[in-house]
Amino acid sequence: MASITTTRESAKTAALAILRRGERPTAEKVRAALGHGAQQTILSALDEFWAELGERLREPRLPTAVVDAAAALWSLALQEGAQQWDTERAAAATRVAELAALIDQLRVEQAAMLTQCDQHQGENRQLTARLDEATLALGATRQEAADLTHRVQGLEAVAAALRSELAAERTGRAGDQATWLQQVDETRQRLKAAEGALAKTQRALDQIRDTEAAQRADLARTSQRGADLERHLQEQVAAVADLRTRMEDQAAQQRELQAALATATHERDQAAGAAAQADTECATLRARCAYLEQERQTHLAQLAAGSEASVEAARALRRDLQELLRPVLEQRNPPTAPVPGAVPTP
Repeated sequence: MASITTTRESAKTAALAILRRGERPTAEKVRAALGHGAQQTILSALDEFWAELGERLREPRLPTAVVDAAAALWSLALQEGAQQWDTERAAAATRVAELAALIDQLRVEQAAMLTQCDQHQGENRQLTARLDEATLALGATRQEAADLTHRVQGLEAVAAALRSELAAERTGRAGDQATWLQQVDETRQRLKAAEGALAKTQRALDQIRDTEAAQRADLARTSQRGADLERHLQEQVAAVADLRTRMEDQAAQQRELQAALATATHERDQAAGAAAQADTECATLRARCAYLEQERQTHLAQLAAGSEASVEAARALRRDLQELLRPVLEQRNPPTAPVPGAVPTP
C-alpha cells in the first residue's frame, strides 16, 4: 500500500514537472519519467493531479495571465488527448488487421499441409496394395516352385529306377551272352561229334541269333529311353533354375517395394508431424489473437473512461475557471460610484 502511495506521489511530481515544461502530462510520459509504475496507478495519480490543479485554480485573486495560461494549457491537453486517442485506436486497428491476415495465411498453409498429408496417405495405400499383390504373386510362385520341385524329385526317382533296371538288364544280358557263347561252343563240339545234328543245331543257332538281335534292339530302345529321360531331367533342372531366378527377381522387387513403403511411411509421419505442428501454431496464434483482442478491448475501455473523465474534468475546469475569473473580471471593471462633493459636469 505504501509503495502505491509513493508511486502516486512520484507520478504527480513528474506530471507537474512535465506541465511546467509546457507539455501535457500523459500516462506514457509520466511512466517514462519515473521508469516504473503500473498503468492504473499512474492514471489514478493523474486524476488526483488534475483534481488538485483544479483546486489550486479555484483560489481567489489569481493573475489573469495564470488563468489564461491554464485555460490554454487545458485546451492543448484536450487536443493532444484526442490526437493520442485517434493514434492508439488506428494502431490497434492496424495490428488487429495484421493478425487477421496472419491467421488467414496460417489457415491456408494448414489446408495445404492437410492436402499433402492426404496425398501421402493415398500413395501409402497404393504402395500397400502393390505390396499385397506382390506378396500374393510371390506365394503363388513359391507354390509353383514347390510343385516343380516335387515333380523333379519324382522324375529323378523314375530315372534312378530306370537306370537300375537298365543296369540289371545289362548284367542279365551279359550272363545270357556268356551262356550263349558256352552253348555255341557246345554246339560246335556237338557239330564236330555229330554232323547229323547239324541242321538242328543250325536252326538253334539261328534262333539264338534272332533272340540276340531282339535283345540288342530292346537294349537300344532302353538306352534311347534313358537318354530321353536324361534330356527331360536336364530340361526340368533348367526350368527349376529359371524359376529360382524369377523368385530372386520377385524377392528383389519385394525388397524395393518394402523400402518404398518404409519411405512413404516416414514421409507420412513427417507430414503428420508438420500438420500437428501447424495445428499447435494455429492454436497459439488464436490464443495470441484472443489475448490481443482482450487487451485492445481493455485499452478501448480505458481510453473511453479516460476520455469521459477528461470531458468531465474539462467541464468542471471550465466551470471552475468561470467561477475563478468572475472576481478577476469584477476587479478589472469595478462599478463606478459618485464622489462626494464633486460637481457634476454639465
